[in-house]
Amino acid sequence: YNNYGNVSGAYFNGTGGIIGGAYKFDGINDFIKLRDSALISQYPSHTIECWIYWNGSNGTIGLQDIYAEDRSTNEVVEYLNIYWGAPQFAIVTGGARYSTDSNVSLQPNRWYYLVGILDSIGGMSIYVNGNKTGTNSHTDRVSDTITSVQIGKVTNGGGRDFFSGYIDELILYNLPLSSEQILEHYFK
Repeated sequence: YNNYGNVSGAYFNGTGGIIGGAYKFDGINDFIKLRDSALISQYPSHTIECWIYWNGSNGTIGLQDIYAEDRSTNEVVEYLNIYWGAPQFAIVTGGARYSTDSNVSLQPNRWYYLVGILDSIGGMSIYVNGNKTGTNSHTDRVSDTITSVQIGKVTNGGGRDFFSGYIDELILYNLPLSSEQILEHYFK
């Protein structure tokens, strides 16, 4: 709530979403800048949840970011993305990168429900369409100062890894959703 963003290029299609409207991103230079400080990475346990309609890779971009929090050195420190066709949730802290990669390869031009979780007790998990498809035992939150939060790209390297498709119902929680809650949200 009260997380307003500045839209750059992306447009809102009032009927194009899984639930009502969604933002469409061109994969070239569209994004939404939310704020200049952490939204979710500041919490020891948290969840990033969204629906995406992925257009696929354009052949040159193997990484397409859905949600990212970056630090002042233009390094992404937490993100949910598509990496060569598979969803990925990753955290960079203390100079080390921890990721949970889904074992599901996405097919272009379909809707998918994605959830990335950091649980300070249970580690990292990624879900696709309500099913847990990847885990990592890492439990520490990001310790760096966040200076940029975006939907549809990362600031890292001056701005790249643009998402191609629709992003809908992106919700951030300051707690880890349970498997039961994820299934309930998926089937709503």
